[in-house]
Amino acid sequence: MKFRVLSLLLTIGSIAGFSHPQVVPLAGAEVGIEVSPGVPGARSLGLGGAFVAVADDATAAFANPAGLGQLIRPEISLEFRSWQYDPENLASSMSGIGFGSFVYPFDNWTLAVYLHSMAVLDFISQPNDSPFTGNTISIGTSLTVFNFGASASYTVSDRLSLGLGATTAVGQFSSLGGAVNWFPGWLEGSLPPSFEASTSSVGVVAGATWQMTEDWSLAAAYRPGAELVFQIPQEADTTDEHTTEDYFVVIPDVFAFGASYRSPSGHVVVGLEWDRLQSHEGARNQLRLGTEYVFLDVTPLIGLRLGLWHAPSSTSSPDRSTDEFHLSLGLGVAFRKLQLDAAADLSDSVSTYSLSAIYSF
Repeated sequence: MKFRVLSLLLTIGSIAGFSHPQVVPLAGAEVGIEVSPGVPGARSLGLGGAFVAVADDATAAFANPAGLGQLIRPEISLEFRSWQYDPENLASSMSGIGFGSFVYPFDNWTLAVYLHSMAVLDFISQPNDSPFTGNTISIGTSLTVFNFGASASYTVSDRLSLGLGATTAVGQFSSLGGAVNWFPGWLEGSLPPSFEASTSSVGVVAGATWQMTEDWSLAAAYRPGAELVFQIPQEADTTDEHTTEDYFVVIPDVFAFGASYRSPSGHVVVGLEWDRLQSHEGARNQLRLGTEYVFLDVTPLIGLRLGLWHAPSSTSSPDRSTDEFHLSLGLGVAFRKLQLDAAADLSDSVSTYSLSAIYSF
């Protein structure tokens, strides 16, 4: 099938759930949008996403379900996330609920249900400084992908925990329409005045955590991807009738491997993670490092976090011709039953902010 509307290749390498988008027009592309989600939660964001071997709160339901076994009391969690990106006058933004969950531990089992916002993107595009003379575009579009899931962990022994879960990604793609005069001959004219399309995809999440010593742990997790196929109305070539074409949103599979260190005093936590993202375009690697220092002699407890992670260059996007490093900063305050966390992930092209709360009872 031939695409008659703008195809966008959007690579969001995260975090942090929503970071680092790339927007590239593609003629005849088979895939419209690619989204690479990170791990939810402000604590994870503050650690630079190096969370697979730390995973000791409710966000472990998606990050590494084996980590749920570390929870000893029921928990309710909620995260708010804001993301901003504006390449070449393509105004992009996201804000809203990033994650919500309920966790209930039993003797050797811990169960969790959760909602994870994998992509909430709004675009109003008017790039008038395109290098292609006379090119104009004005399009208002939005994409949302929410992941509904349930996970369980089983404590095999004092040193080994396993986790497994099921997820359903539900996507909605809509447009307010617009006028296009970009690359005459294959992309010009008017888009349909408005449309809305939805679809879904199912997957499995899995993880394992092995506590090698009292201080060191190793972990691995698989976070499922998805291929969401939207049927988008298209402008017919010779009549006023509208036809439909398939438009893909691809979320890569993520294979995460990591190690964590906890000091004997409990003050220091260090996490290291290697993410292998796999999609139709091949594999990409992301390296993440994060550390946390907790002041245990004050009430409430206060934690400071610092993270660094590497986003590799992308040959499919001119905006990502070089590698990019992200710096993450975080703050946590823990009361007896309530924990509040805030974090920011910063780079040259994107800023991501997160606020989260966890209540245990």
